[in-house]
Amino acid sequence: MKIMIGSICLFGCILLFATASFAASAKCKIVQIEGTKMVLECPKGIERFKEKGTIKIKSLKKKKIEGC
Repeated sequence: MKIMIGSICLFGCILLFATASFAASAKCKIVQIEGTKMVLECPKGIERFKEKGTIKIKSLKKKKIEGC
């Protein structure tokens, strides 16, 4: 019984992580900013996005320069 419950939990976790990896993503450039609106230009991979949909934007991180 414990093995069956454990395997069901394991399968559920694998399914959860597998669906999270199918999120739409694209590398885009900001073309125009007006107030709270931004216009993005994406060369490819936009067919999975919906009009008026919600997206999460991550900014590029600056690399730290370590000295002596």
